[in-house]
Amino acid sequence: MSAVDVVARGLAARGLAANNIVTSGPDATVQQALDGYVTRAEIKALSASEGARAYLVEAGREGAFVFRSAVPQERIVADTLEGLYLVPDGDPSGANGAWSRIYDGTARPEWFGAVADFDWDTESGTDSAPAINACIALTGGAFLAGDYCALSPIELFNVGDCLVTAGAETAQVFAIAGFNGDAVVRLHESRCYARGVVAWVLSEVYDPATQVGTPIDCFVTTGSVYHQYLVDCRAVGGRRGFSLGALEGKLRGCHADSNFDGYYVENFDNYLNNVTAKDSVNYGIHSECGLEGNNLHMVRSGQAALSLFNQVPVMLDGVFIDTPARAGINLKQTNGAIINSIYFTKMGENRSFDGGASIGSGTTPDYDCNYFSFTNSRHNVLRGGYIAVQNTTTTIDRGGHYFVNFADSADDTLRSIENRFENFDTADVVIAKNAGQRDSMQANKVIDCHGTLSKYDNEGLLWRSDQTTSIAAGAGFSAKMWLSPEINSTHGSRFAMIGGEWLARGSATNRAAGKFLVPIVNPSDSGSKDGVFTATYANGTAPSLTLTNVAYNAATRVLTFDVTNTGASGITLGMAARMPTENLGLA
Repeated sequence: MSAVDVVARGLAARGLAANNIVTSGPDATVQQALDGYVTRAEIKALSASEGARAYLVEAGREGAFVFRSAVPQERIVADTLEGLYLVPDGDPSGANGAWSRIYDGTARPEWFGAVADFDWDTESGTDSAPAINACIALTGGAFLAGDYCALSPIELFNVGDCLVTAGAETAQVFAIAGFNGDAVVRLHESRCYARGVVAWVLSEVYDPATQVGTPIDCFVTTGSVYHQYLVDCRAVGGRRGFSLGALEGKLRGCHADSNFDGYYVENFDNYLNNVTAKDSVNYGIHSECGLEGNNLHMVRSGQAALSLFNQVPVMLDGVFIDTPARAGINLKQTNGAIINSIYFTKMGENRSFDGGASIGSGTTPDYDCNYFSFTNSRHNVLRGGYIAVQNTTTTIDRGGHYFVNFADSADDTLRSIENRFENFDTADVVIAKNAGQRDSMQANKVIDCHGTLSKYDNEGLLWRSDQTTSIAAGAGFSAKMWLSPEINSTHGSRFAMIGGEWLARGSATNRAAGKFLVPIVNPSDSGSKDGVFTATYANGTAPSLTLTNVAYNAATRVLTFDVTNTGASGITLGMAARMPTENLGLA
């Protein structure tokens, strides 16, 4: 069997016809064809005709080539790294054709010179960003396998460009020292996508805890474009794990790990599905535009697990918040958000973050960890869920509260009103930090909550006074009531304006039992006169309480008035700080 026959059989096994073997010399040249050409230069030096074939065995660039005369010259010129085309030495412009790589599927950046040689010990390796970008630009995608280094961003510029791997976390791209840019992977155009890629920003390049270094994001979507996809990707380190600046993007099965912000949403209608954020220094998920999603899991967030700011609209379902340092859910200037199935656990036990400094065992921080933190936010609906016991460790004790309301103005503490908290099952949860915060909570609605929070459900949340237990003879207090806009059809107490006077009635059962103080401001009710509280107790006594300075703010639904004990002796009001256990409402 001749050498030509051997080559013919070998190439036939690769699907190549024997009459296309390159044989420009004696048997030695034929043997070279059998073994393959070691360098691109050897193939470029060959004399070739249409359809002639050669096999390159250069490490990383292996593959079959066929000579084609009809290759668009602009593609040949664009391939400066010789991943797809090898131009004959006798025709350096490629005007008469080029050796063209034979392949199907997604191209490999190794063909363009990429080397997956990141060294964990030295945190260095070959800069493969130019090769990966060239692969994407010429073929529409790159198939990654291994650990690559980058000194500049990986860019997806064209519709449908992709960056894929054999499976989740089977390829990684590291932004190493000397990196020039603000993103490891950037998606510029509609319908670009990345799948299974891990993007790293080494702490020597940018340290999220101290914010020292070049602020680099791991994955960035950008521009007024639509439908970019990130699937099973992981972002480690850097300023933001996933920075979403494009429209209607979709993330599925992604993981943000040890970033400053895990997910940072800056444009409308992005959708997060089955995503996690772990050990975020600042926010697990922060959104400044409309956001949708389900099954969101945030673990050990430094500031807030979920932060919504200036939102329209938000719809989230399945929010698991584990061990945040300062807040579970933070809403600022957010209206109309709906968040269902919220689960809290280990509130305040994040010992790894204290304004960037580590907290040692037994150290008590100077801040609280609150479940809900609101600033100027209204008409949001938050549904449980479960709230697990906070501060279960003995080495650290961070005070925490169910609800904290912040206002932009110090003299306006009731900006976050008309929010609904529904169906939470609580355990040893403190409702508010102080009287002012409890006032704020009362301006919202707590519905069907159970556990220790239930004592505030339609009871304490609807009444608050400065004097909570007793009134001395001649003494008094100022009171506030927040009137729910809803009336319980069965047991609803009711306030209404009648001829400029207030009328209020609790349920007949409660009044007969004498358990609660019920204000009555109407001449025709039980023989009382204008401006008088009537309170009936089990022992049949009726203390004299004068009601004055009644005022109602329709915007905030707040009723204010002053109460004075006009009797000769002090009186004890066991439930003075609470109204009946049914809803109050405007008629």
